[in-house]
Amino acid sequence: MIIIGDVHGCFKTLMALIDKLPKDRNISFVGDLIDRGPLSRDVVKFVRENNHRCVIGNHEDMSMNNTHDWLKHGGMQTFSSYSDDEKGWEDDQKWFLDLPHFISFPELKDEEGRALLISHSSAGPVWELDQDGDEFKHSLMWNRLKPSSPKGFYNVFGHTPQRDGALLGEDYANIDTGVFYEDGHLSAMLFPEKQIITQELIDDVKFKS
Repeated sequence: MIIIGDVHGCFKTLMALIDKLPKDRNISFVGDLIDRGPLSRDVVKFVRENNHRCVIGNHEDMSMNNTHDWLKHGGMQTFSSYSDDEKGWEDDQKWFLDLPHFISFPELKDEEGRALLISHSSAGPVWELDQDGDEFKHSLMWNRLKPSSPKGFYNVFGHTPQRDGALLGEDYANIDTGVFYEDGHLSAMLFPEKQIITQELIDDVKFKS
């Protein structure tokens, strides 16, 4: 499995990263496909057309539930990328609503026998909440608590940018490496090897360090 971190509309950077990755593996995304970068529509189109798996991130959530904050946190760039395709934006929002909050792969295990678990933010701190409840779903998109993984899982997530490279814990990995910053990178993890492959930002993004 290949897991790709928060893309944030940086389509050119994503394509450059894809070129570096093995061609014989499935790809999953940790959410935050949109916002900040200039080509959110292209990122979503790529993920959808290739049937890649993806969890919902807090930026997809914001785009549907808090328009004012969304526009202040990169939503304007997404809005611009769909400026001539209002119907396409509405259709993609419906797709966001169907995205899971986490994906587990019991058949994919690391050397310690821990199954792969993909979420947008760290799952361990909120795993004991009612998983059918709104608090769990919101927390799995938004929490910035000290990361940990539920017992029996190796949790790969993003959400909180790691400016010095992917954060690899004993049983978790944060692979959001702040692609939208001027010195940012987009990262992918190969699982179960836990190898990190990166691509420096090549999109025209205005966010500064």
